[in-house]
Order: sequence, then structure tokens, then C-alpha cells
Amino acid sequence: MNSPETLVYKKSRTLFALNFAKKSQTRRYILCEGNLDAISMHQAGFTTAVAGCGTALTAEQVKILSEYADEVVLCYDSDEAGQKATRRAISLLSVSPLKISVLNIPDAKDPDEFIKKFGAERFEMLLNGSNNAIEYELLQAKGKYDIATPDGRLNYIKDAIGVLAGRITPTERDVYAGRLAEETDVAKPAILNQLDAAIRARGRRAEKERERRLLEEGAGGRINVPYSQGGQKALGVAFAEQQLVAAILKNPDYIRLAAPRVSGGTFLDAGLGRAYTLLCEKGAKGEYLDLSALSEELPEETVSLISRVLAQNYDIGLSAQDVELYLDRIEHSQPVSSTAGGRTAAELADYLQALKDKKTIARRTQCAAARPNHRNRVGSTQHGRKKRTSS
Repeated sequence: MNSPETLVYKKSRTLFALNFAKKSQTRRYILCEGNLDAISMHQAGFTTAVAGCGTALTAEQVKILSEYADEVVLCYDSDEAGQKATRRAISLLSVSPLKISVLNIPDAKDPDEFIKKFGAERFEMLLNGSNNAIEYELLQAKGKYDIATPDGRLNYIKDAIGVLAGRITPTERDVYAGRLAEETDVAKPAILNQLDAAIRARGRRAEKERERRLLEEGAGGRINVPYSQGGQKALGVAFAEQQLVAAILKNPDYIRLAAPRVSGGTFLDAGLGRAYTLLCEKGAKGEYLDLSALSEELPEETVSLISRVLAQNYDIGLSAQDVELYLDRIEHSQPVSSTAGGRTAAELADYLQALKDKKTIARRTQCAAARPNHRNRVGSTQHGRKKRTSS
């Protein structure tokens, strides 16, 4: 489980006990935190239990699960680390087609202990009554506050609105708004108004983020890049950085191409820059390179990003030619990207607006300058006509 990765064994692409689980007729899989929990479940008759292999859940593992399952029940430990892992797993699974459920394990620290104390039949009842991901997050939010007090209710509503504004359908919005109104004794229309405002605000933030990324990529920040398997794809600076890190993880020999030309300090994404620097340092020492070896030294969001990029490139062979193109894109954009990289999100938004205003003023000035010339030409033509008529 915790042995080093090899060319054949990749932890981020492996699920413990999948070889047994995929033989089952049911497509509801149970995702455990550890291999012992998975073994205990198989012994109790729950044959679709699987677990990661010594690493946190990765996007590659999510992709594999999607091939065999329609629903995944998250069955992690009830301690703080287990709940943190649950939240991270929800964020990865939420972008997949899988239905997500979260198991609440009462009176036991993990599934293995629960089964030993209460038996497989009680555990089956827990599975059938497991919450969906939204209900789990709402319960987590509710548990933080005393909703018998006005402050507790207001804080709970604020956190719940943050959960609901993210990824729900109009029907779900109506149902959960009604439930939240009943729990807090606040009118449902007030809840819906606050939820609508939060959804609009999230949309505005997403638009600003999109503009910031466009600015970071710079003018003409997209080029067509041929891939080994054929076809072309638009490539920006940020995308080039992601692909470069993924290429090195898939083939550490590319460090020899990259290290002399690009520094991690010039990356638009500081987390990716740190990952790239670590890869170059560890590669120079001859250490084995894999994402799990970097995970303790990188922010969680960076590990998730790299996992997603690796999953997207799972069956794509990134060639030395591809790496050269990534390096060219990063090198040629550094003057523009370094200007953008030194600004905060608010400063970038202001800068982008200033550029728009400048273009608007220039356009108006140009139009104003053109109008008199047009009138003069018309006047001159009319005067010429009158002169010819009088003669």
C-alpha cells in the first residue's frame, strides 16, 4: 500500500479492492478511507467497497470510479481528518457524473468499528439512509451553531446559503429553501431572495476571475498546439504551466529540457510554480517523482489541480515536442504575465476596466475627429455645385 510507486504501480491511478468490486452486479460503490475498512466491509458482505492506496482521493481515481459506478457512498472516519477528506472528496466527485452520498457513522470512529459493534445489518441500514452531498454539508454547517439563538440562526443561514448557491437545480433550491425556512423560522421568500443574491454574486465573481485569467494570459495568449495523437488545441500560458508539470510527472526526463529555461518563480500559479520547483529539485537528486511525494509540501488546491490535469492526460502521450511548445509559450509570455502576476484580483479587475475605458475614450475621440471632416467635405461639394450652377 505505502510502497514506492513504479512504472507499473501508480497510487493515484489505483483503487484497493477494485478487482473484487467490479465483479459485483450493483453500481453503488463504497469509498473507504483505508484498506482495512475496505477489507472489513468485504468480509461483512459489502463487496463494492474500495479505498485509495495510501493517498488522498485523486481525479484519476474519480475517473476510474465513473467507469464502474453510478453512485459513490463516502464512508470516511468520523474524526476531523476524515471529515476533511470527505469535503475534499465531495469537491472532486461533484464535477463527475456520479451520484454522491455521505455516510454518517454514529457511535463509532470508522466503518470497521461500527460493523464489529453493531453488525452488517445495521450498517446496511446506514448505507440506505445515507445523506446526499448537499444534506451532508448543511448538517455540517448546522452543527457549528446554536440555532436557538438569533446569531446562531443568522450564521447558519449564511453558511447554508453558501452551500446552496454552488451547485443546485431550481427544484432543489426551492426544496432546501423551504427546509431552511422551517429550521430557522425565517420566511421562505426571504431565504430565496438571499439565495438568489448569492447566486448572482457568485456569477459576478466567476466573471471577474475569467477576466483575470484572460489578462494573465496576455494579448494573443492562445496558440494552436499539435498533440502527438493528432489535432490541435488552444493553449494559454496557465494551461502550458499545467501541462508542463503533468508532462514531468509522467516523464521526469523532461526536467533536462525545462530546468535550464523556466523558473518556477515565473509561473502565474504560485502553487504550480512551487510544484515545478520541487520536481526539478527532487529530479536533480535522483529521487522518484510522483504526486503523493509532493502532496505534503503543496497546498491542497494545487494537489487537486494537478490530479485533475493528470487525469485529463491519462491516455495522452506528451512528447518532447509538446514540452518544447509549453516552454516556448511560458517564455514568450513572461513580460506580460509578470505584470499581471504582481497584481491582486481587485487590481487586475480595475486594470482591465481602465483598459476598456481607455479604448472607449479613444474610439469616441476618433469619431469626433472624423465628423467635422465629413461635414467639410459635404459643404465643399455643395459649394462647388452652386458655383457651377451660377456659371
